[in-house]
Amino acid sequence: MNHYPQEMVAQPAPLLFVQGLVASTGSNTEIKLLLGSKIVQLTNSQGLMVPRSYPVVNSSHIGAELETQLLKFNVDGIWDNDIYQKSQRRVFNKYRIRFVGNSVKLPPRKEVHEEPSILSPFHHESDLYPDGIISREWMIKYLHLLPAVFIGVYELKSFESQEDATESDSILIDELRIIMDFFAASRTSFVPVILHENSTLGVNRVNVIQMSIKDVKFYRTSGDDCGTFVSNILTSVESNCLDFYNAMDKRLRKKQNAGLSEIPYRGAYKETALMARHSFKMNIVQQFKTQFQQCVKFLEHGYENIIELMKSITLNSSSWMQFRQLLDIITIHICRAYLLLREANIAYKKFDIHLQNVVSILNRFYLSPDASSTLSWKTIQLQWLAELCDKCPKELVPTDRTLAPLKYLKSGMTKYTLSSLRLPNTAFLYTSAAKMKQRYRQSIYTGSTPIKDEYLQLDETSLQISEYIIQSLNRAVRSLTSSSVPFPRIEGSIYFRLGEEYFQTNNYAMSSSNFKLALISLEREKWHHLTSVVFWRLYQCSLQLKKPHDGLKYLLILLTIEPVYVEKQVSALLKFCDWSVFDCTTFEYNYADIPLANAEVWFDRPVANLGQKIACYLRIKPALKCEHFLNPTINSIYCKAGGEAKIVSGPFEFSDDLFQTIRFTFDQPTKVGFELLVLEISLKPSFSIKFSLNAEQVENAPNVVTIVPTIPDVELTIDTTGPLFSSQKYDAFVVYKNLENEELKIKVEASVNNSIIKLSDANSQIELAPLGQVSRTIKFTAPAKDGESSLDLILLHDHGALVQKKIPFQVINPFLCQFHILPLPNYEIKTEIPDHMIQEFTLTESTRKWCLESKIQNSCEKSLMLGESNVSTLTENASFAKLPEGSDMNLAYQGRILENRQQVTYYHHFTTNRLVTAQGVLPLQLQLNLKFKPCEESSSREFEFVSAVCQQSVTLSDPRLLLNIVKISETTLIVKYIIENPGEVALQFITRLIHSVDIHLRDAYHTRDFTVPPKTRVEINFVGDLNEDNVDGFVKIPRLVVYDRVYQVYLSILVATLGLSTASNGDFLMFSKTGENIDE
Repeated sequence: MNHYPQEMVAQPAPLLFVQGLVASTGSNTEIKLLLGSKIVQLTNSQGLMVPRSYPVVNSSHIGAELETQLLKFNVDGIWDNDIYQKSQRRVFNKYRIRFVGNSVKLPPRKEVHEEPSILSPFHHESDLYPDGIISREWMIKYLHLLPAVFIGVYELKSFESQEDATESDSILIDELRIIMDFFAASRTSFVPVILHENSTLGVNRVNVIQMSIKDVKFYRTSGDDCGTFVSNILTSVESNCLDFYNAMDKRLRKKQNAGLSEIPYRGAYKETALMARHSFKMNIVQQFKTQFQQCVKFLEHGYENIIELMKSITLNSSSWMQFRQLLDIITIHICRAYLLLREANIAYKKFDIHLQNVVSILNRFYLSPDASSTLSWKTIQLQWLAELCDKCPKELVPTDRTLAPLKYLKSGMTKYTLSSLRLPNTAFLYTSAAKMKQRYRQSIYTGSTPIKDEYLQLDETSLQISEYIIQSLNRAVRSLTSSSVPFPRIEGSIYFRLGEEYFQTNNYAMSSSNFKLALISLEREKWHHLTSVVFWRLYQCSLQLKKPHDGLKYLLILLTIEPVYVEKQVSALLKFCDWSVFDCTTFEYNYADIPLANAEVWFDRPVANLGQKIACYLRIKPALKCEHFLNPTINSIYCKAGGEAKIVSGPFEFSDDLFQTIRFTFDQPTKVGFELLVLEISLKPSFSIKFSLNAEQVENAPNVVTIVPTIPDVELTIDTTGPLFSSQKYDAFVVYKNLENEELKIKVEASVNNSIIKLSDANSQIELAPLGQVSRTIKFTAPAKDGESSLDLILLHDHGALVQKKIPFQVINPFLCQFHILPLPNYEIKTEIPDHMIQEFTLTESTRKWCLESKIQNSCEKSLMLGESNVSTLTENASFAKLPEGSDMNLAYQGRILENRQQVTYYHHFTTNRLVTAQGVLPLQLQLNLKFKPCEESSSREFEFVSAVCQQSVTLSDPRLLLNIVKISETTLIVKYIIENPGEVALQFITRLIHSVDIHLRDAYHTRDFTVPPKTRVEINFVGDLNEDNVDGFVKIPRLVVYDRVYQVYLSILVATLGLSTASNGDFLMFSKTGENIDE
């Protein structure tokens, strides 16, 4: 766009002047650039000064904030996305905003019967005289000098007294009236804006001004949002802008209808030219109004009129340059209007028609499409269209649009062509402009066609042309990289062209960088000919950058390409390579960088003992093509296997299609080797390089040799005999003996039933001196599950296992356990016969007592001596269950010998606190810990048995029903049922007694209702005598069924007397009179 006057191609938008704020630097610079304009000079000399004596806004921060918010709505360029995306509700959403400071002049008004102005082609001093159409002067007037709306910004000064404020406001009111009268005579609307403080005095002053002046916009410097205020102002002036440009539209239509008939000073001016002039003006007015549908109609009509005018002028005519430029400018406006209408393909079609029209005109003067002047003009056209599309949003000109290839060329490049059917990718436009510039450069160098058309002919040097091409290609890359769809082939082509352009300008660093980027796509797409050119250019760049190391690398890679895929010009240049530049340097490369040779390697055996000789076979075929370099020779081959190196001297002669096999013999290898093969290849008698080569494996042949040292002797024992107790810790003793007269380093791994044992460094890393031995102790834990198990020991060296030892053993569980939790009263149970069957007592304790009954049976064949015992809890909150300490009720079992199948019962008491939780039931996880030791072993080692987890639940604050048996005599007993209510609410129960034939109750009932007050226990005492027919054995206990009326549940009977058990049918509880004393 820089080749055209910016006023002619700028995006029109309503012009707004803002007076009262500090004039912006950009505005001053813009006026200076327009000083050469005749309309600007006329305005400065004869323009109308806007009367204002009031100073600019004094508050710098307020003025800066207003300016910032206004500039958000400013348009200044060839495209604005906000205009493209404007809301249908608003007529305008962008303006050309100019900050004019405190003084400004407007263009002089023209009277109706006045002579034509300097903007008219009928004025003898106009640039358009005598047959011009439109000039930049007219655009400058409506884009920079004549606003549609004039905004005046004022600030109320602060005063301490009401009298001073009133006097200052009167002066302001008088000035506003003068300015409003001034603008009343013009078509420009005046909008005053007054800034004031948010105070009582400020509000009163505002009310006075509002009564005197209408349509004033007030802004409170503290309290109002500046962005909202500015948006409201611009919304309110929409109608003013529309009125201004509607009036302008009306005047132009009136002149258009009159035509030349009412212009007495028209001279020889043509009606077609006047129609083109009016069409262009009407187009600009429609763009001011954002009426783009109407705009394109006037533009196309004006374009056709200018094409008609150009049929009658010659190449040397004074109007030639003006008409050519105007055609381009109108095309720019047409394309932009269609883009704003979301008709991108139509915009591109109009662009293509413009190219055809101009080429057709040039053909009349025998200027071919390949003439340098035509190519220069086409380049500029493609450039401005690319710049315009580059600013458009992605949904309008998609960056992911594919490009259809026309055909494939011999070089492997893909040629694309422009199509007039749809707008292509923006990157394609940039690359087309660069291609057109390259054709232009070739045309001016050949000088075959003299330049006849001077329009848009640039006096450019070769360097400037290259810089333009590079800039266009870089813009194309930027457009492609912003796309969501990759275009690797096109990117590779562009990077290749960039590399060539940088190379032509001697910028070898940038040339090398772009060639490397191009190489990624070229190799992937298998464009072999171009790939050879890239490697040659990289070789040349490396030498120019004093990097012979890289240069040789690219040259050698080039020599590995099949000759049929190498560009002919590159093949010819390879014969003249100067190898002497590499003589002073030694190079080392990895096979992955340069495939200089193909190789295979294998060995004569897969396994070898320490110190045994082993042979390695290497079969190698150079990949350098003999057509590029004759008689490749290997002077010597260096092979490294493990810690040993072997050099075989040459020379070895190779042909292009045969392998040669070389044999190596290694003495005393110590480990697996043959990991790296390094070869020295001579390309010339005075020059050699060194590169690394990874050889391929040969099928059905060993490619790795495992060196196995002599197996050491290992003794493994366990510190006990016979079965091992489950989950108990034991020691294993290991003795390592080195039978080799060399130092041996081994790694040790141990496991029990495939479960790895974590060993210390001293146990896992063993260093054996020659013929030496080392003893170690390995601690392990027997498995928890009984049965067959084993301890495994593995000795490893660098490349596998040397020794595997295994000791099987039997695991047994020493004890069988049964657990049961019994409730215990935490109050005294009387042993005499009560006076009353039913008695009430107060519950004073907040805790409940329990008893864990643990039955332990010796399950192994050995006799076991019992030691200390205790119970631990696994409950998450330990405060729920508190175990008593110092209890000696089980001390009698310490030191007791428990034979096979013999059992004992442990009783451990604990308490629960109902106040620590709101839950009614506490799940408990209890474990019995018991120390013991075998009686038959002489050692004093003591084991600790940890039982399985006993998972049961106990009630905390819920009511419970206890059964306690009090023995009065051999035949008399008290069946005592206790109902506990520890809560805060009274409970109601229905009880029903189920009698037993084994016990005759002296006083009983069938059913009865009870109310148990809060924190109370009720004891129901049934005194009975044993039935004489069942004095020995098991007897059934009368059962009391208790139903809770409130919660509608039955209370479970909890046995609180030791020695009682539950029948298998669950109907009754029973006890054995001849068994252990239940009171003990």
